[in-house]
Amino acid sequence: MMFSPALPADMPIPTPREAGPLRVVSFLRTDVSGAATELHYQVIHHACVERRFEIVGEMIGDAHTWRAPFAALVTVCTTRGADAVLTPSPDHLGPGLFTVSAVSAVLTLEPPEIWVRGKRVVWP
Repeated sequence: MMFSPALPADMPIPTPREAGPLRVVSFLRTDVSGAATELHYQVIHHACVERRFEIVGEMIGDAHTWRAPFAALVTVCTTRGADAVLTPSPDHLGPGLFTVSAVSAVLTLEPPEIWVRGKRVVWP
């Protein structure tokens, strides 16, 4: 016997987003980048152009810019429909890497890594 739960008649059925570019939020901590902040910003944007990613949000600041930086990043990812967070390195997210990767993939440029649900996978 198969289990088939009854769905409310007025419940909207989610439909997949049309195929298109990967939607990313760039996340850059100026206190981590230091003097290389502008370079890191340019490298993120170059990576997006090169890979045809669509930037749907940017978060740039230091450790004191946001009261709860990872909660803010998760909110931005959720409200903007981001597929991933693009950041120069895992250091920019620190311990928030696992929290954020539970909501969106995390792509780091140096080292080139992809984090999904707290697990590191190989960058293609």
